[in-house]
Amino acid sequence: MSAFPARAGLLSAAGAAWGVIIGWLAAAGLTLLSGAPLAPEGALFALVGALLGAAHATRLIRPGRALPAFLLVAALLTPARALLSGQPLFSWRTVETLVFLAAHMRAMSAAAAPLADGQWSRRRAELCVIAALRGMGFVVFGVLIVAPFYVLMMTSFTSQQALLSDPLDLVPDFSRGAGELFRAYLELFRDFNFGRYMLVSAVVSTATVIVTLLFAAPGAYAVARLRFAGRAAATRALLLVYLVPAIVLVFPLYAGFSRLGLRDTLLGRVVVFPATTLPVA
Repeated sequence: MSAFPARAGLLSAAGAAWGVIIGWLAAAGLTLLSGAPLAPEGALFALVGALLGAAHATRLIRPGRALPAFLLVAALLTPARALLSGQPLFSWRTVETLVFLAAHMRAMSAAAAPLADGQWSRRRAELCVIAALRGMGFVVFGVLIVAPFYVLMMTSFTSQQALLSDPLDLVPDFSRGAGELFRAYLELFRDFNFGRYMLVSAVVSTATVIVTLLFAAPGAYAVARLRFAGRAAATRALLLVYLVPAIVLVFPLYAGFSRLGLRDTLLGRVVVFPATTLPVA
């Protein structure tokens, strides 16, 4: 296979994959931000992404010089989408198109960087694939981690009536005033004493880390650096602790802590948590 068809096929496939991922994320993100239902158009995003990938392969779009190409494609694609969807030119569809193009060209510039000079080799192709897959992994898993926190924060500023009437509209109504906007937090700390629970968790977690490190650091050094009889057996024994489900320890711990007077105490919790964190530490 010659260099250009291989390069074009690789970058077109990467462009199509990036098109689907970025297109769906742009539609979902703007739906959450604006409340306007933007159905993702996977086939269109894949087609445009493949064409942009082919443009990188022909070096019509080069890493670091994508602004003219962005303006040209945006000037062509934005009116076309508005015409096909029957929506005005200045709408959330237009914003979605611009976000998609900007993010896609940035992602493809990073993925196509190993092939930017037009040279082709197996090593360069592998670097191109690795760059594309690494970027996709960061984006997908990053969104999976950040999106629940975003929804959590936005729903905390939204009234229950607004959530029931339109669950997709997570934009807070700032006209309600600070008192209504932060009502959930005021009730949480004022009526449910949440500050005390946060303090208890901070004390227990800090004490658990300190106790765990005091015992784990010298133990880990001994296992890793010293040679002694039973070293392998001791290492395996530490890992075997995780074969015992933690729920099995509830009844003996409850009975023992009740007799020692440590039930419902911070000291009892500080004693229990290192028992599960110490082996892996």
